[in-house]
Amino acid sequence: MTEVVEKKKVTCSGCTRRQVYLAYQRSPWFRLIRGPLKFGMLTLVRFHDFDFDDYNVPSPGCYHCVRYAKNVLKERSRLFCLLNFFVKPAFGVIMTWAMGREEDEDKSIAQACAAMADEPLPYDGDKYIQDPKWYKI
Repeated sequence: MTEVVEKKKVTCSGCTRRQVYLAYQRSPWFRLIRGPLKFGMLTLVRFHDFDFDDYNVPSPGCYHCVRYAKNVLKERSRLFCLLNFFVKPAFGVIMTWAMGREEDEDKSIAQACAAMADEPLPYDGDKYIQDPKWYKI
């Protein structure tokens, strides 16, 4: 008899993919800052044996989003928590600057809330879900 394993619930407060997509379009230099940080985070994810299949991801567009990996690392890695403490404030400012308009940040929050509630994504959410570059963001 197979054992049913309950998947862990994930939370999100802002659509990272939407924010990164807009930042990449508006500020190509942003890749140079985000790339090494993402590589370091994904290296820690591999070290801590993170598997997306263990988590209940509410929307197909959210699958493989680094936000979930970040949330897991906050639970499992003291090193990540320490690095995040120092990097997050500066990165947040850079991300906001690279992304541009404040209303886009509000839209990313609304999009994340809709995804968490398993509702249709507002704005241009489908654009990001079906984009093959998604797995590279």
